[in-house]
Formats: sequence, structure tokens, C-alpha cells
Amino acid sequence: MAIINDGIIEVSFEDEMSEGFINYSKELIENRSIPSVYDGLKPVQRRILYSMHELRLHYTATHRKSARIVGEVLGKYHPHGESSVYDAMVRMSQWWSMRYPLVDLHGNGGSIDGDSPAAMRYTEVKFTPLVNEFIKDLDKNCINWNNNFDDSLKEPEILPTLLPNYLLNGGSGIAVGVSCDIPTHNLKELMDTIITYIDNPKTSITDLLKVLKGPDLPTGGIVEGKNLLDIYTKGTGTFKVRAKHKIEPGTAGKQLIVINEIPYQTNKRKILSQLGQLYIEKKLDGVIDIRDESNLEEKVRIVLEVKKDIDPNYILKRIFKRTDLETTQKVNLRAVINGKLKLLSLTDYLEEYLKFQKTI
Repeated sequence: MAIINDGIIEVSFEDEMSEGFINYSKELIENRSIPSVYDGLKPVQRRILYSMHELRLHYTATHRKSARIVGEVLGKYHPHGESSVYDAMVRMSQWWSMRYPLVDLHGNGGSIDGDSPAAMRYTEVKFTPLVNEFIKDLDKNCINWNNNFDDSLKEPEILPTLLPNYLLNGGSGIAVGVSCDIPTHNLKELMDTIITYIDNPKTSITDLLKVLKGPDLPTGGIVEGKNLLDIYTKGTGTFKVRAKHKIEPGTAGKQLIVINEIPYQTNKRKILSQLGQLYIEKKLDGVIDIRDESNLEEKVRIVLEVKKDIDPNYILKRIFKRTDLETTQKVNLRAVINGKLKLLSLTDYLEEYLKFQKTI
């Protein structure tokens, strides 16, 4: 590198691009895309919850316009565009996206059919009761605080939660060259697993999975368990999820295939479209009608009416093979710990969780 007399510094274009891209990649991985192993939140989610806490939008309070919260988050902590903030906040309210929603939203928050939420000027939000476990110890000097983007305010580096939210609500993210895919889990099973591990830190993953059993997804479904030991040992892999169904009697001897739980991150409207296409192409011989009978009581109820002389299991085999009623879910239990990316086994995560609890 040479310094020219008029004050211009000459640098290698290749070196400058390389350094800039490395810095960008590091920022994206650590501060945008990968959830924290400690509170299980991405920075935008943490900033939304902290801003709502500052506005005292606790579960006992009245709802406040979403636009107010988005403005607070953008102006104080997360200057990355209003759609990124609002989309993240809406997702935290959706029962089909979060196993345990953190935001209570009034208004149109989208649907499992893929409908978009109403604009933020029309919806209102506050906390769900669960969020109290994230924010109740904020004033006890047990976490680090960082400057915000313009050094005018402080924001929590992490939320001091007792909940094992990294596995509880899971999450996914894509950064530069890395991704994470963390499935959701059942709260009671997860807490029982932690207690088992505290009682005996040498408990094998095989024995821990007798308590945890596997992912517990927001939209339900049946998880195939044969790969789970490998996944929770290596921190990566895939597992299959199949829609849950039952056979009900119909009229005049006909039978009904009723699907009431669908695989996670699938679109109910798309599944109905796939079934309709198979029907049109005459690849569902014996099916008389396909209906969507979903309502507030039964959030998912897809009904296939089958002729009385047709075995429903024959139809089920065909639709599982040709539609999103059976999917493959990816798992990458990846987290940034002490500035380094790491794939976590189940016991790795439990160790990090317990260290965090001792720290706070």
C-alpha cells in the first residue's frame, strides 16, 4: 500500500473487496440471521420485545398499534426497513409459525393458507404471558448492555430468560455460506429433559430422547423418528413429517379421510390445490369430493370423501407421495458461541443453557 501526496490512499481492489465481504459476512451471521443459543432470539426479535417492554405492552395491558412499535424499533435499535420489523413481529404472533407465540396480535395477522397480514396501521399488539419469563429480570444487572446503532441508547445484549427458547420456538436463518434450521419442541418435555440432565450430566442422548421424544411442531403432524438419534448427536440431518389423519364414516356407506394436522411450513391452500390437480388428472380414483372444512374450532380440516368400495389407505398412500402432506424437514442446530459458529448436539445445547442460567 502506497500513500500518494494528495492524501489518497492506494489499496488493492481485491484486498478491499475481500475484507469488506468478510466483515459483511460476520455481521450477517452474528447480528442478523442466526438466533442466539442463549435466548433463542434473532436481534430483530429481541429488539421488538425490548421495545414493547419499554412501551409497557405486557400481557395485562391494552393492545397498541403495530405501527407504533415498528417506529420505536426502527428509530432506536434496528434501522433495517419497516417490512423486516413488521414481518418479524407478525410471525411471532402466528400459531402456525411459532410453537409458543410471543406476540398477541389483534386484527388480520395472515393465515395458514398463505394470506398476507393487514398493514401495520390496522393491527394491534401486546405480549403473550410467556414473554414475562424473558423480561422480568432485565433490571437485575445480570446481563450485558450494548450501545445502539448511533450510541444514543443502550439495548440488552441478550434477554435473561429461564426458557430454553433456542429449542422451544426454534427458528431458521440463511447467512453467507451457513444456515440454521432449528425445529420447535414441547415445553414440558424440554424442561423434563433439562431436569434429567441436571440430575445426571452423563445421561446419554439415547436416554434423553426417551424424555424429549423429538420435535413438536406448531401445525402438528407425525414425526418419523428413525433419524432422530443421529440428528441430536450430530446437530444436523433431516426427518420426515406426515399429516395426521383419521377415517370417519360418511353417508350411504361412504368414508371420509379427515386431515387435521399438516406438516410444518406447508401452505394449506397449496395442499388443497395439489389434491384438486390430482383429482382433475383422475389420479385419485374413488375420491368423490375434496373439501376444506377448517374453522376456528378445527384450525385444519381437509376432507376427502371416498366411495364405499374403496380402501381409504390406498388413497392416503397416493396423496402422501404426491403432495405436501408428507415433507422432509431439515435440521441444522447451528449457533454462534464466543464468536465462533458451532453445530450443537443435544447435550452441547443443554450445557450452554445451564452455563447461561448460572451466569444470569
